[in-house]
Amino acid sequence: EPSSPAASSQEESPYTYRISLAKIVKLLLGISVPAFLARSFNLQSRYQVLPDAAPCAQSKRPLIVFAHGYLGSRFDMLHLAELLVSQGFVVAAPEFAESLSASFEPSQATTREMIMAETLRKVSGEFGTGKVGLIGHSAGGGTIAGLPGQYPLGRVAVAGGGLYGRYAYDGEDPLLAIASEG
Repeated sequence: EPSSPAASSQEESPYTYRISLAKIVKLLLGISVPAFLARSFNLQSRYQVLPDAAPCAQSKRPLIVFAHGYLGSRFDMLHLAELLVSQGFVVAAPEFAESLSASFEPSQATTREMIMAETLRKVSGEFGTGKVGLIGHSAGGGTIAGLPGQYPLGRVAVAGGGLYGRYAYDGEDPLLAIASEG
């Protein structure tokens, strides 16, 4: 059965979201600045938030994996993740190396493709999910379009950066690309 919103008598589930202005400057301008420019935010969720959750019973619930955009974070589009959870989906949102809140540096082992493959393997196996779908925003749209394999629930690329460049979609599963003209 789907998760339900936290009861009004219970405190909402807070979790920390950390972004670093120093990381933004370094990624965009290549200039190192003091780390004290990092800032933390406490976000609130209507649902119980379980970062790095332990496996639950094999439920065969449908799985949606969300890929954030460049400089985004796994907390982007939390409202969409919450809506999907309320409808019975398992939602996974991995952190990519260029994220403003990532605690690791880019390397050969931390490419978007490697992180997505590991997330799909781990969540599908340990949580016993059923059909899988992918959602990507901006650079995440390009990421999900370029992943190999079939995803029965399809793929949704919102403002999918890279759809016509590095990542070419050649899958047979459904792809919905949402973008503005120009």
